[in-house]
Amino acid sequence: MLLSGYFYAGEDLTTFLIVGIALDLIFVVIGSLLWKHSNRIDPVSKKNKLKFFLWNQMGFIVAVIAFLPLIIILLKDKKLEAKTKKLVTIIAAIALVIAGLFSFDFNSVSSEELTAAEEHAVVENNGIVYWTRFRQSYHYNVDCHTLSRSSVIHEGTIDESYEAHRTDPCDFCVKDGSID
Repeated sequence: MLLSGYFYAGEDLTTFLIVGIALDLIFVVIGSLLWKHSNRIDPVSKKNKLKFFLWNQMGFIVAVIAFLPLIIILLKDKKLEAKTKKLVTIIAAIALVIAGLFSFDFNSVSSEELTAAEEHAVVENNGIVYWTRFRQSYHYNVDCHTLSRSSVIHEGTIDESYEAHRTDPCDFCVKDGSID
């Protein structure tokens, strides 16, 4: 809207464009993080691979939709000064990369994986698992030797560990026979 002249930005169009890109980046990242969090709470089934991918990567898709058209419009705009066009396009491209990195779900979880983990936890430990502040794994056994190195151990259900982004069962707990 600024580029088309719908909004009058005055003499300093560059500042308005940069502020707009920054606000867009903030909103895209917040929305993507909320989307990823909701997928941890209620994951989608892996039966339909396309739906699973699209559902889990919706934040990334929105990031591309938010910034790629802007970059194309900036590159095609003939009224913009060359220096301003180059600067704002580079900033928009950097914003696209940042939003993409924050939005892409590198550790997607399916509803089948969540259900299987809940069943194992119920069989092994009345549904209770353990995790630390910094690791990605959850543990079935509070006496696991990898937990002994941590001063703070969290305890809760599988759902709570998934919400805390602890979605991988501990390899040592699995090897020690804590689960089948």
